[in-house]
Amino acid sequence: MEQNEKESDNIELRSEKVRNVIGKVPPRLVSLGTVVITIIVLALAVAFYKIPYPISIDANGEVINQRTVQVFVPYKYLYLFDKPRTAHVSFEGNDNTSYNCNIVSHKARLIHREDGNYFMAI
Repeated sequence: MEQNEKESDNIELRSEKVRNVIGKVPPRLVSLGTVVITIIVLALAVAFYKIPYPISIDANGEVINQRTVQVFVPYKYLYLFDKPRTAHVSFEGNDNTSYNCNIVSHKARLIHREDGNYFMAI
């Protein structure tokens, strides 16, 4: 009985020609495939690092005069204002129209409100 089980485990399901084709993977193909996949992954990583993406922050603000809007930005975004930024401003009730404004200055002073901590950008 034990011999039957050993023989059944040793059954070869493929012909010799098929085993010759399947049994040998060309080493050049494996190394070339590995190199190509590595290059693609590295190219994607560099592209994700180099290509800028838009940053969107929802914030409330107040119109000071005809040309000035004072915006209260959540304090966790303060580090983004080291470089000059542009704001796309839309007014409540008129979402179809938006205005592009340059952020001229910001104050790092912490403003505490009921709904969180903010800083002011003008």
